[in-house]
Amino acid sequence: MLYFRRICGSCFTPNLINKRTSIWNPTYQDPIVDKSELDLPLSEDDPRKYRPIKPLFHSDATTFFHDPVLITFTHMVMKDGRKDLAQRIMANCFEYIKRKQVKKWLACNSDEERKEIECNPWKIFHKAIENCTPVLKLMPATRGGITYQVNRGKGGKHFGICCKCQKYARFMAMKWLVRTCRIRGHTETMAESLGKELLDAFNNEGRIVKKKQDLHRQCEANKAYAHYRWK
Repeated sequence: MLYFRRICGSCFTPNLINKRTSIWNPTYQDPIVDKSELDLPLSEDDPRKYRPIKPLFHSDATTFFHDPVLITFTHMVMKDGRKDLAQRIMANCFEYIKRKQVKKWLACNSDEERKEIECNPWKIFHKAIENCTPVLKLMPATRGGITYQVNRGKGGKHFGICCKCQKYARFMAMKWLVRTCRIRGHTETMAESLGKELLDAFNNEGRIVKKKQDLHRQCEANKAYAHYRWK
């Protein structure tokens, strides 16, 4: 994409920006990854009946272990393209969670206490992400040279706004988790730091849950500026 930028008020110089492109034509449709959807019949107007389908991505699979949320979180943990290291970190994180919960389960004296302890790290991971996911968000709005943090978007029954989509809200929760775990001491690994934060978030505790609550509290404090959304 070619455009011109003004320099020194009168001179224009062309700058070249590379646009990210796909090797697939726009007519190609995405494949079905969810195994439960493979047995469902396609509707009459579904373009996948008469258009070509893209091949399955190398990280996707139709097995029971395929989890898009976990894959996305692994990509956010990854640095410098070292995906194998990020996958090992997540595997060690799940092993850390499993060991902690099993140790707690063995220390219980009754079956009722053991039933309340969740030992499945996959369920703990998803519940922790759900507990860290914000419901509201703030966006800047400049009025009269002053920038206000305004609740923007849908109104509804909430005092602020709902997140535009569940994916964006979940992305914010994952970003908070990864950034918080990167700031850790030298005595613990990234897997241990992630495991501790996920266990705290599973119990609705910890720094990430507090950050979400602070955001909601700030949204409630700034609800007086909500009318700036329509100006």
